[in-house]
This record gives sequence, structure tokens and C-alpha cells, in this order.
Amino acid sequence: MATKATGAKLKRQDVYASNGSGAYTQITKAKNIQFDIQWETEDTSDLDLPGDWTTNETTVRTIQPVTFDLYFEPGNATHDEITGILNDFANDTLRFWQVQLRTGKARQFEGKVTQIGEAVQAKGLIMTRVTITPRGALTYATAA
Repeated sequence: MATKATGAKLKRQDVYASNGSGAYTQITKAKNIQFDIQWETEDTSDLDLPGDWTTNETTVRTIQPVTFDLYFEPGNATHDEITGILNDFANDTLRFWQVQLRTGKARQFEGKVTQIGEAVQAKGLIMTRVTITPRGALTYATAA
């Protein structure tokens, strides 16, 4: 059975610890969290290749930039420019992040907020698109 996305949480480490341990705070009003993991490949085709097919070998794994939408609340401590995501962006802050699933399992990675875009519409709420650029490995853990 597939796991429902409702109940998933995006969390940010309160104080940076190089091993990702410590307390995490939920980023409220986040939705549409997108992260992709891939193997980089190298073309290893040579002149003796039979049948005109290429060959590739996997080299390293990478995490693509993680993006999410946020219903922006200026007074929210996890959003604002004093202690929130805007502060992380302004100060180039390295943190550990977790995407916690409702099953209690989490995907954890280290990264920095590298892009923030806002959509202000005549009708509706301010929607912010946030990009976190990961550094290093993605780990699977029990949610903090």
C-alpha cells in the first residue's frame, strides 16, 4: 500500500551539529516538498562495442536541490528574517533538514537555503517557493 503524503513534515535543525543529531523544529505551512536522488553515470562505450549500443557505469549519487512551497507568514518564527528561513538565506546558514513521513521514517540531509521566490496575488495568500541545496549524503532515519 502506498504511503499517504498528508501528515508529512519538513523540519529544520535548531542548532547545527555535524552529525545531524539534536532538536528539530517543524517548518509550518510547507507543502509540495520535492527531492530527487540520482546516480551520475559515465559513458564507457568503446570502439569494440557490439550492436551499436552505448554502455554506462554509475559513478556517484547526488541529491538534486530540494524545493517546497510555503504559505508565508511574516510573524512565524520558522519563516521570518530573525530566526527563520529568511534568516538562513540571508546568512548562508548550513543546517540539517528532515522530511518526516507519517510512518515515522525520515529523509535527512545537510544543506543551505539558496533561493526564495514569492508570488503575491490579488486573491489568495502569499506563496513562497524555497530551494535548499543539499551537501553530502541523504540518510534515512527515524524522525526527530
